[in-house]
Formats: sequence, structure tokens, C-alpha cells
Amino acid sequence: MTTTKKFLLYALVWPAAVFLLLHSCKKEDPKDLPGLVTDELTEITQITAVAGGSITDDGGAAIITRGVCWSTGQNPTIQDNKTEDGQGTGSFVSLINGLKPGTLYYVRAYATNSEGTAYGNTVSFTTLAALDVPGLTTADVSDITQLTALAGGHITDDGGAPITARGVCWSTTENPTLESNRGFSVDGTGMGSFVSQLTALIADTTYYVRAYATNSQGTAYGNQLSFQTKERTITHGQGVTDIDGNEYPSVIIGEQEWMAVNLRTTRYQDGTTIPSGHSDTEWMELTTGAYAVYPHTMIEGLSTEAEVLQAYGALYNWYALAAGELCPAGWRVPTDDDWKLLEGTVDSAYDPGHSIWDNEQWRGTDLALKLKSRSGWQLNGSGSDIYGFAALPAGMRLLSAETQNFQLLGMYSYFWTSTEENESQAWSRRMYFQHGGMARAFHDKGVGYPVRCLRE
Repeated sequence: MTTTKKFLLYALVWPAAVFLLLHSCKKEDPKDLPGLVTDELTEITQITAVAGGSITDDGGAAIITRGVCWSTGQNPTIQDNKTEDGQGTGSFVSLINGLKPGTLYYVRAYATNSEGTAYGNTVSFTTLAALDVPGLTTADVSDITQLTALAGGHITDDGGAPITARGVCWSTTENPTLESNRGFSVDGTGMGSFVSQLTALIADTTYYVRAYATNSQGTAYGNQLSFQTKERTITHGQGVTDIDGNEYPSVIIGEQEWMAVNLRTTRYQDGTTIPSGHSDTEWMELTTGAYAVYPHTMIEGLSTEAEVLQAYGALYNWYALAAGELCPAGWRVPTDDDWKLLEGTVDSAYDPGHSIWDNEQWRGTDLALKLKSRSGWQLNGSGSDIYGFAALPAGMRLLSAETQNFQLLGMYSYFWTSTEENESQAWSRRMYFQHGGMARAFHDKGVGYPVRCLRE
């Protein structure tokens, strides 16, 4: 082969060989760690938070796993605490749990590919303080009357949980609570200040009051305050003595003068004895005047019939009123209208002559609280007795041969009126230990109720 031909052959073969040599020596594209950022924390509680991140560059290799890691030291790694939240690039959300309340934490997003693990920027956050009962103070008591007062409170700290109830509780003994009180109010929910109305108080009495607030952790109480309700304004009458020699104090309420205790006479004005001592069956069949005495064996602390008469008075059927001879001279059994006048005079909301007094059953707002005695009632049923009327829960005698005839002492105070409804029924009044109003109703004339007399 000539020199020229060899040159031409090399010229053709050499570039291809160089190309093949260069191509066979070419490396794969280089790979790197991922690129990413850490999101700010949200929805932080005492033990949880929501974190996350965004992977902006996979580093040339698939993201195998991603998530966040955290610790109480700076620059946490996956050897600390971590979440695993899928694969691939883009944004992701991580729920962090198992945290401690009131603690500073550091968190970083991480992403792992075949080259290793990369971390985002460090973000710090503090979990909420541990839940507790609310913090609050009791507001000063104002607008004090014989029966009512204004108080309230201010909630300064919800304890980390919503306030579900708030108000004040009060009692005649120290440190009242929702479980031990003479009364409590319910005044909404939430933080801030509130005003409470204290009702059904007793005149001339020392009370203790505390604000309260309730959340999921329990009920907390504010500081204790005390106050004194205003004194009673009793106007005493001249009183009266009955034919048996029983002396009765009296009180003047508006334009009326009432006996301040229940009638306990055993004789009519003319000296005739009122029959008594009937069995249950005999009592049911009576259509003439009679009286009964609540059995002393059913009353704690009283041991004779005379003691019961002195304390509670007698229980008369309506027939004993019919002749008009039951009350002492110059006095009478009050009519239905007489009671309406008393009710309108005493009640705070409805004046005399208001149509509400013509209604049956419970009427008025606080008249019974003003007329009830200051002791003798069950639970918190005692009244303020600001007029000296001193209504006692003397009970009644039913018409029944199957059940206990004598009932409801300590719970109800009944009174006859002289007004008939029909041949077999007459109007009456009653007070209940858990009610501030007074009920008007007609009942069988044979029932045994107490009587109060009114000066003519």
C-alpha cells in the first residue's frame, strides 16, 4: 500500500476511533442532596403542632422519604424525633405529637435521596402551657337590699381551655361552692367581667360570696367577700288574745293587720268546743267544723300536742270557718280578696289590683320569700320574713283512709280563705319551700289547713 493510500485510510478511521473512545469514557450526570425549606409551625397546642416543608430540588435522584425532625436542642436530625410523610418533591404536612406543654422546640424538614439526607432551615416554637382551672377574682357587692344584691367577677385566665360556665355562689357559711351554697347564678361563658344578681336572700343576714368559673379542668373560685343584707322593716300591731288565752302578735302590712302566727284556738268565740281527735275515716266524713293537730311523733324535737299547737297552730277544716266564730272578736278569717291585697302589697313585680292575682296556681315573684319564716323550712326554703308574717311550713291533713293523712310539714304552708268556690270546695293559698310565689287554688272543704286571722 502506498504512502498516500495509508494516509487516506488513517484520515477516515481516526475520527471514528476518537469518537468511540470519547463516548466510551463519558460519565453519568452528577447527583446531589435534595434542596428544601421548613414551613412555619401552626395549630400549636400543649402536646401537638402542625409542621411541614417544601422540597424544591430532588438533587437529581428520587426522594425516598421526607418529613420533619425535632428536638429541644438546635439543629435536630432524623436521629432525634421525626415523622415520615411520603416521597417525592413538592410540599407536605407533618403532625408532630408527644410534645410537652410549655416547652421550646426546634424543627427542621428533611428529605432523603440516594445521596443522603438534607435538612431545611431551623424553625422554633413553644407549646402552649399545661391546662389548668381558670383564674378569677370576685367583684365587690353592691345594690344590697333585704332580699337581693349585685355581685360578679372577672376572669383573668381561662387556664388554657374555654370557660363553659361562670357566675357567683353565696351562702351564710364561709367558702360557698357550687355543691354547698344558699344560691348560685349562671352568667354566661367566656373570659372577661360579668355581673350576677343574688336573689332569695334573708334580711339582716351576713352572706359570703365567691365568683366561680368552669373549664374542662374543673371549677375555680375567686376571693371570698362578705356583706350584710338590710334590716327587716316590721311594723307591729297591737296583737290579740283568743278565748283560750292564746296570745297572738300581729303585724301591719300595707293597710292590713295580720296575726303573725297561725291560729291555735280549740273553741269558738262563744266558748263552744271545736271537735277534734278524729280518726282518718271519721275526718273524711265530716261536714261540720273540726280541727286536728299534726302528730308530735312525726316532728323531731316536739314531744306533746301542746308543743305542736304552740309551734305550728291547728289544722282546721273549712266548716270550722263557716259560722264566722273561729277568730277572736274584732278579727275574721280573710277572704280571697284580702289575700290578693296582701300579695299585691308585698310582691316586687305586681301591685294590688293587677290581674295576675286572679289567676290560679303560682303567681307573683318574691312575695312568699318576704312572708316565709326565717327558719323551719327544708333545704334553702327559708324566707326573709321582712314583714314579720313568719309563714311556717305547717303541712296539712288530707282526706284519705289509705295514705298518711298528715303530710308536707317542712315543705308547704297552707292557709284557708273564707271564700267558697262551690258547695264542696273553697279557696286557699299555699307556699312551697322551693318557690318564691304563692299559689291560689280551691280545695275540698274537708281538708285540714292552718288559718291566719285579719283585723276587721
